Amino acid sequence: MTSTNMDSIVQEFAQAFDDLLGAAMRETFGNWAEAPSSLPALPEAYANGRDRLESAT
Repeated sequence: MTSTNMDSIVQEFAQAFDDLLGAAMRETFGNWAEAPSSLPALPEAYANGRDRLESAT
């Protein structure tokens, strides 16, 4: 596999992730009244690693 192909693959994964994240965010904000009260704490838990620590125990 050439580096150009690998670069293309990485870019495609990044774009797919961005598209999925964007869709999830639009859906969440569009239905904010129905979102669980724990939702605002999720980005902080992800940023400091708590989400991964809880699943490892």
